[in-house]
Amino acid sequence: MGHAMFATLQDILIRHHRMAGRDTLWLPGCDHAGLATQAKLDEAMRAEGLDPEGPDFDAYAARYRAELEGTIQDQLRRTGASCDWSRKRFTLDPAYTRAIDEAYRICREKGMTYEEGNDLYLDMSGLAARLLAEIEDGNLRIEPAHATKTLKHFLENIEPWCISRQIRWGHPIPGRNDTFDTWFSSALWPFATLGWPERTDDLARYFPAALIETADDILFFWCARMLMMGLLIMDELPFRTIYLHGIIRDGEGRKMSKSLGNGIDPLEIIGTYGCDGMRFALAEGATPGQDMALQEEKLQAGRAAAHKLWSIARFTLPRAEQGTIDHEADIAIIDRIDAAGRSIAEDIEGLTIHTAARRLRELLFEDISSGWIGEHHSRIHGGCPSGRATCHALTGKMLKIAHPFMPYCTEEIHSRWKGDLLIDQRY
Repeated sequence: MGHAMFATLQDILIRHHRMAGRDTLWLPGCDHAGLATQAKLDEAMRAEGLDPEGPDFDAYAARYRAELEGTIQDQLRRTGASCDWSRKRFTLDPAYTRAIDEAYRICREKGMTYEEGNDLYLDMSGLAARLLAEIEDGNLRIEPAHATKTLKHFLENIEPWCISRQIRWGHPIPGRNDTFDTWFSSALWPFATLGWPERTDDLARYFPAALIETADDILFFWCARMLMMGLLIMDELPFRTIYLHGIIRDGEGRKMSKSLGNGIDPLEIIGTYGCDGMRFALAEGATPGQDMALQEEKLQAGRAAAHKLWSIARFTLPRAEQGTIDHEADIAIIDRIDAAGRSIAEDIEGLTIHTAARRLRELLFEDISSGWIGEHHSRIHGGCPSGRATCHALTGKMLKIAHPFMPYCTEEIHSRWKGDLLIDQRY
């Protein structure tokens, strides 16, 4: 469900900015999750009577990775994630491996690395001071804002970073028998995925990024390290905004874990409530930095929002005709839709996506359905030219506003109506 949460929030953001006419890139990929994956590989191989220290490890690990990556990608695609899949990256790909080696060379060249027993350390004090200065100068925004204090506390108490791991699954450290900490390779993500150390067109076009959206429990482990490595290697912050979502908990407020057996597969949620229903529920509950209890009533409310969109379209589309809108109530509903669209756009831009989702619910249920349709049903049904023109204008506006939240429903309705896709449309 963590995948479903970040995919939903990032997809809302990317669809919004794309439809606003901005040059956008949402670049997907995976890290190799060194320690966690090694533990799973050891367990799986021993269960099949294989030795994790033996010659079968590399081939087994490659198959395991391919299967897991396919599962994750299928999950993300089915949540509606409109990434540029042609650019997907993996931290153990050859091109990314070159970036890891070059970053390590730079760290050594600058005298930041030192050894102590069999581990390898990176002195982070200088980079922490640089990042603190950037924060003090107001060059980094974090939502929620109180997380800025958390990040500053980490940086003010920075310790050397052990970047070596005594495991086989990972990127080998040049000249040694161990592998890099996964967070070291992941810290290079904002520029290594764009072709660095080569000065590619993508790097010039998309670095630095505008925003990173991630879980609040890896603010230091990932975000801070990306920021510091960006300052070290690219001499600038790799992004200017961090948007943190909370952890999704079960209906009783417990953290989902395999030991408790309370984990939920988002594909099961999609099968019951629909993808758009799940997305809307997650968007409404996504208060920045606050954990969300995934209760059944929230999912039912999300599904109801998707159903409401369909029911409005079933009423308006058979009656939709282009024409002049001159009835007072019709002019008023179009004005309300336009105002709601501006408000929702402002909330998305301001990273209060939960507020945007609630305003969209209000628009669908109150303004359009029980308000305009409920009060003027007979006039519109009777063939009022202004009412029919409003059906036409209302449907187009409603679908565009709702599209970032509910892409499946809106695309299905729009393609049946107009024969083309909303993802290519402008607001």
